[in-house]
Amino acid sequence: QAPRRGEPQPARGLHCHDEVLYLACAEAGQVLRCDRQGKVLQRWGTEGEQAGGWYDPHSLALGGEGRLAVSDAGRDAVHWLAPVSASRLPAQAFTVSDDLLYPAGVAWAADGSLLVVDEGLGPLGGQRVQRYDEAGRLVAQWGAWGALPGDLWAPVGVAVSDGGRVYVADPGRAEVSVYGPAGQYLFAFGGYGTGLGELDN
Repeated sequence: QAPRRGEPQPARGLHCHDEVLYLACAEAGQVLRCDRQGKVLQRWGTEGEQAGGWYDPHSLALGGEGRLAVSDAGRDAVHWLAPVSASRLPAQAFTVSDDLLYPAGVAWAADGSLLVVDEGLGPLGGQRVQRYDEAGRLVAQWGAWGALPGDLWAPVGVAVSDGGRVYVADPGRAEVSVYGPAGQYLFAFGGYGTGLGELDN
C-alpha cells in the first residue's frame, strides 16, 4: 500500500547562512527569513494551488550568489528564486514541475547543479534522486523503490559533499544511502535501532 501524504506541517525545511535562518513554512505556503533571535525579517511566497502559488513548501537550499531553491511537495515542483537580498524580496525565476513526484529535500552541488529527492508514493514509484543543471534541465536521475542496496523507500533529505558524494536520508529504511557523483551506489549507514550509529525513522 502506498503511503499517504501527510498534512502540511507548520515548519519543516530550514537553512542557516551567515547567522540568518531561512525556514520553509508549509502551512502558510511561505519562506521566512529570520535573524539569529528568530525575528522574521522577510517572508515571501503565496499559499495556494493557483498559478504561481506555493502549496506545501517542504525544503529549501541556499546556493552560490544567494540563489534559493524551494521544493513544493504539494505541487510536485521546485521553485528557483533569484538571489536573496536583505533589501528586497527575491523574485521567482522559474518553476520546474516535470519529472517530479512529491519532491522533498534539495541541495546545491559545487558545480551549480541542484539535487532533488522525490519521496514518491511507495510501490507506485517516484523514489529517486534527480540532478538539474542551472537552467532547470534534468541531467541525471537514479534510485527506485525497493529493499535492495541502493534502492530507496521514502527519501526526504539530501546533502552533497565538496567532492560530489550524495547523501540521502531515508526514514523509510532508517538509513542514509551514499552515492558517487554519477549516482553509483557506494554504501549505506544507520539501520533501525536505538544504539550508537543506529537510526529510528
